[in-house]
This record gives sequence, structure tokens and C-alpha cells, in this order.
Amino acid sequence: MKIGIFDPAGHLSLTPGRFQETDRSLELIPSTTAIDSHDREFDFVVAAGESAILDLVREERPMPVLPVAVDAGVPSVPEHQIESGLESLAEGSFELQDVPTIDVTLGQRSFRALMDVMAITAEPARISEFRTTTSETGTVVDQVRADGVTVSGPGGTPGYGTAAGGPILGQDVKGVAVVPVGQFRTDHPHWVLNPPFEIEVVREEVPVSLVVDDRSVDAVPAHEPIRFDWGQPVECVVLDESVVPVSENSTDDPAPDPDSA
Repeated sequence: MKIGIFDPAGHLSLTPGRFQETDRSLELIPSTTAIDSHDREFDFVVAAGESAILDLVREERPMPVLPVAVDAGVPSVPEHQIESGLESLAEGSFELQDVPTIDVTLGQRSFRALMDVMAITAEPARISEFRTTTSETGTVVDQVRADGVTVSGPGGTPGYGTAAGGPILGQDVKGVAVVPVGQFRTDHPHWVLNPPFEIEVVREEVPVSLVVDDRSVDAVPAHEPIRFDWGQPVECVVLDESVVPVSENSTDDPAPDPDSA
């Protein structure tokens, strides 16, 4: 078994020489481009930290990913349990879980997001107007004057969308959270929508930027719809050491107390 370690921020501290056996080995990956010559050799890639897993998703690497020290809505092994987790992985004590991603299209450009996508005004304290519509029927879901709109998949909650007042989505929810940011009205609506849908800047008062996960990728012209759909899911490794996000099928909730009825 060959395991690649992608740790650009230096999160992990591994015992020298450990795991270097004939049937399993670790190899440090300096960048996502370095995987190109090895993608048929690695059985798994460890993504240490949020930036690491986002880079792997952005580059659409095909092998299963073990998230480590990722504080988001994906199953992740705590940093201090990495060596125990690697032992479990090498012994075959794991499951694979598909984590949804979001395909984002603006004009001729397409992007892939794991956590969240924002259309946000490029100047502080300046609002614009955003309209959300369903793609199949063109029904207007919402139109709001705000600093921006954030779209979060299950992998992005809890995250910025939750901080802006949106819900936390379980891994089994077939939808994404759409939340206005700094809206110019007294109510606080948010939506859980099943893609495909579109968000459009309907009033050009101030420049708007498109931010996909941790990167600003393009400017959003007025009346140019941003299209959202489901992307290819990320195959994540789940170990006994993994902290698993909330799930509709979770059995961790205590049984109701019959005496409390």
C-alpha cells in the first residue's frame, strides 16, 4: 500500500522510519502537480489541513483522500491521531464516503467547490442586488439587496454560510444552503435548494467577485448568471479516528426518555 502525504502547511509530525515496510510506505507530496507522475501508484492521499484538501479538489485528483486536521463538514482525523489513523488505514480498517461537490459555471469558465461559493461585493460596505432562480422552471426563489450571497454544500457547513445565519447540512441532505450576506432588510431568509439553480447580479452598482472555496476566481458581470449544479463527489476515507460531521442517519442522538412524555 502506498500513501501520499500532502501537507503544504506542515501540520503533521510523523515518527521517522515508521510505516516504511515492504507492503506499505509513505511518500511526501510537495505539490498537487507532483501527483501527476504518481497518480497510478498512490492508493490513498492524506490531505493535511483545509488548503490541502481544497487544492486536491480543485485539481480533481482521482484517488481516495484521507482528510486530517480539516475543520469543516468532512470526516477528518485530528492532527494528534494521525499515526493511529495511518495504522488503521494500512490495516484496511476504513470505509469510503462520497462528499458532494458543487460545479460552478460563469460564462465559459467552470470551477469545482467542496465547501462554499460566494458572489460578494468587491468594495466594503457596498451592497448589490442578487436574484436566485431555479434552472428548470426559472422560478424566482429570492431577490435581495445585500453584500453578497454564499452557497454552501454539506462539506462547507459549519462554515461561513452558517456564520451568516444559514443551516448546518448533514451529509445525507441532497441540497445546498443559499444565504444572503449582510442583507438590506429586516428578515433573515435562507434557502436549502437542490441544484441546478442560478444566481444573477441584477443591479450593477458596485463590482462583484466570485469566490470559490478559498480563492477569488473572477469578476461577476451584471446579468451574467452563475450556474450551480452537483459536481463529481470526493471519495473520502473514514476511520475510527475520524470526526464525522452530522448525518441524518446518525445514531448518536440519545433515545427519547419515555418518562419525559
